[in-house]
Amino acid sequence: MFNIKVVILFVFLFFIKADFVLSQGCCTAATSSLGGTERSVLPSGNLTILTGYDYNYLGSSYNGRNKIPDPLNRTANVSYYSLQLEYGITNKLSVLAITNYTSRERKETVTSPIDNTRDMVSFKGQGIGDIIILGKYEIISAGFFNPLIVAIGGGAKLPVGSFQKDENGSRLAINLQPGTGASDLLLWNYLSYSINSLGLTFYSNILYRYPGVNLDGYRIGDELLFNLGVNYNYTEYLTFSLQVKSRFSKPDFALNRELPSTGQTNFDLFPYINYYERNVLIRVYTMIPLYRNVRGIQLTVSQVFGVQLQYSFNFNEL
Repeated sequence: MFNIKVVILFVFLFFIKADFVLSQGCCTAATSSLGGTERSVLPSGNLTILTGYDYNYLGSSYNGRNKIPDPLNRTANVSYYSLQLEYGITNKLSVLAITNYTSRERKETVTSPIDNTRDMVSFKGQGIGDIIILGKYEIISAGFFNPLIVAIGGGAKLPVGSFQKDENGSRLAINLQPGTGASDLLLWNYLSYSINSLGLTFYSNILYRYPGVNLDGYRIGDELLFNLGVNYNYTEYLTFSLQVKSRFSKPDFALNRELPSTGQTNFDLFPYINYYERNVLIRVYTMIPLYRNVRGIQLTVSQVFGVQLQYSFNFNEL
């Protein structure tokens, strides 16, 4: 039996880590496509298949906490087409796999060194992204007299996506690549508390990523994602969710130094509408930016729209 003090200490250590993480630059999108990390373990014999589309528009530039006109008139679009599979091995243990196809496009103004004329240019990178494999273990399960769920887990991001794509013979920037070229270590935590008489569930989840170094010697900054939300069961088929997503990341590292204009702290509000029909879940969401604090001058996410379709199978009923 796990001691609740150990659980609280585990969560507390994540928050201590959050005090020290700050970041990543242009074309780094929000993290709203990681739906499988925002729930607990699936029961034994259950399989979920989720497909989603996530559109991010980056149109706001910041210097520190101050919103400024972008010096290069940059804008960017990032689209994710995601596929997520999760299977319950036991009632306490499930495995989640996430992959995606990513399209990133950035536009900016450049000045000709010959005649000093200015022109708008576009850079685009697309392809299959890296794969996430995450094992989840539920250490405290909800019961008749226990509304609390606590789960922990760990896994890795595997470097399946390309990080060396080029355009017109020139290598695209790392933040336009579908992958990072490095393996990352992942740590995960989930908590929820239900008040069934009111139809409310309060929950939080934490995902910490410790990145590796790719073959170019480039290392993306450490990243911590912390989400806090509430679900309201309006009817049997319809629920509403409101979630605050926070993202902390350190500066990127290359050429034996930290890179400027990488590393940031973000807080965003995500309202969700969830519709259930037997084994099918349809989710629609958007984003409201709350807070930005970036290192140097960075282009940040200003709009998000997403839709997800999930289908669940229970092999115990076959």
